[in-house]
Order: sequence, then structure tokens, then C-alpha cells
Amino acid sequence: MKKLFAIIICLTITSPCWAETVYTNSSLKKYDAYKGDSTIKSYVPNRKQLALSTTSAQEGSIKIKNHDYRWTDTSGNFYDYSWQVKIRNTYNKNKRLYIEFSFLDRKGFTLDKTNEIVVIRAHKTETFRGTGMIRSGLASQAKKTLVKIREM
Repeated sequence: MKKLFAIIICLTITSPCWAETVYTNSSLKKYDAYKGDSTIKSYVPNRKQLALSTTSAQEGSIKIKNHDYRWTDTSGNFYDYSWQVKIRNTYNKNKRLYIEFSFLDRKGFTLDKTNEIVVIRAHKTETFRGTGMIRSGLASQAKKTLVKIREM
């Protein structure tokens, strides 16, 4: 019992040292300098300027200008169609793209899709074309078209 009592007293005396953070004079000076306005205000604008300059060198975008389709032929239970997508590349280099053209029903479910892998030149607007085939029963349900583009 005496040993247990001695351990409890020892723990109660030493536990405040474990729980609290002890600052020396040097760490308090660093903390005060960090907390001061001059250090933070002078650092943040430089960081923002650096971030803006690095992203402006790589700015650019790939945008779909328009897309269209037309039915080309009917053969038995299938409709043939052709599609075209006009894309603008504002990057400083050529981009390789995966284009997916889809027909959707009125609820947004995909009825049919075709895809194409293309290369668009830097600072150009180009038109890409493709063809596909859809069952006649599904073609009558097609209410919308959707074009997705991914960089490869």
C-alpha cells in the first residue's frame, strides 16, 4: 500500500511538467515575432505574387465552342449519324484530347456514345468530326446530346 501511495504522489508532482509547454526566452521571442503584424503582412503579398506569376505562365484552356449532329442513313434497325465539335485551345502547346459524343434520353441516361482521340494545335480553333450508329428504337428516345472532353 505504501508503494502505491508513493507512486500516486510521484505522479501528481511530476504530471504538471508533462502537461504544460515550457517556453524559454528564445522561443518567446520567436513567438512574438511570428505574432507581430510586420512579419505576416510583408510575407503574404509576396506569396500571392509568386503564385500569380507561376500560374500565369501556364494559363490556358480548352473550350467547346459548339457541337452538332445529323442523321446520315437508315439501314434496317440502325440509324447512322455524324457529329462535329468545334474546340478552342488557348494553351501555348498542342493538346491531345479524348472527345466523347453521347445521345441522352429525357432523364439524362446515355443511349449511345462514340469517341475520338484528337490533337488540337496551340492557339487554334478546330472542328473535329466522327460517326456513329444507334438502334432505331433508341434514336427515337434521343432528346439531348452531350460532349465530354478530357486531356490525355
